[in-house]
Amino acid sequence: MSTALDIAKQAYEAFGRRDIPAFLKLVADEVDWKDIGPAGWPQAGLRRNPAEVAAFLLTSIGSKI
Repeated sequence: MSTALDIAKQAYEAFGRRDIPAFLKLVADEVDWKDIGPAGWPQAGLRRNPAEVAAFLLTSIGSKI
């Protein structure tokens, strides 16, 4: 069983490789992924599951993946 630190390291490594599918496999089924910003900023908000995090990543950095 992996520790929280192991999972965090794996997530950073996957993101660094731009391996978003591997990164998303490490996101819990229920998550509080918050991007705080001005009310008019489209990326600001709360994501609660891997699908919402994936949509956020695609709109935020999709062109760079």
